[in-house]
Amino acid sequence: MHIATFAYQQLLRASRGGLHRNPARLWAGVRRTLIRLLADPDCTMEVHGRRLQMPLSHELPRNLLKYPLYDQLLGRVSDYYHERQDRLTYIDVGANVGDTLAAVLRSPADQCLVIEPNPHFVRYLRANWGQMVQVQIVEEVCSSTEGVEKFQIHQKFGTAEIT
Repeated sequence: MHIATFAYQQLLRASRGGLHRNPARLWAGVRRTLIRLLADPDCTMEVHGRRLQMPLSHELPRNLLKYPLYDQLLGRVSDYYHERQDRLTYIDVGANVGDTLAAVLRSPADQCLVIEPNPHFVRYLRANWGQMVQVQIVEEVCSSTEGVEKFQIHQKFGTAEIT
């Protein structure tokens, strides 16, 4: 097992304990140190029943632990549609590492277009979903206007915004 994955899993395990904060603080410090020393290494974490690669700095696993209903609605909507039809057509703008795909993708007949402009996250999207023919990954910025513009990506804690 990769050291970054191990450290993140230990942090989550210690955080579940609740009463004893010292192990969680220790593993949070280990995680911060690895992020700094190893330039935010990759880790592999389970999200919505699927193992996804992501940067160690990504807060999604901690958010899922802290907020059990976080990111559950789309999975329930997907289940609803799959009960009524045999496939789902889905577009995810700002797909990040593909965690929402893990929540909604249920059938090989599903078709998903995922749009992510951040090359850092596209790398994880390709690692997590690039081998699936029903997932099309597009590296573009979505905008309300047509044309060519300069943009800047600001990335922090596993998410990003564009200006």
